[in-house]
Amino acid sequence: MTVYSQYDVVEKEGKHYMAVFDTYGFSPEHGELRGWKKINGTVPVTSSSAPSNPDVGQQWLDTVSGILFEYVDDGNSKQWLAIS
Repeated sequence: MTVYSQYDVVEKEGKHYMAVFDTYGFSPEHGELRGWKKINGTVPVTSSSAPSNPDVGQQWLDTVSGILFEYVDDGNSKQWLAIS
């Protein structure tokens, strides 16, 4: 049985997933209730505060709330958007 630590990133069938807490016995496609978040293929920054100079498309996992954000440009402004 494979044990994954919080923030480990794995690829399965071309999709990337990150462990949101220490987990074992469940594949990433089992989802968030089993400790996994799907990510866009890049390893997100993990910290308790947002990166200060992000690039559009960059992801950040807030280690306090467990929420995954992506930095987006909607044409009027750039901001962090919760994606899960």
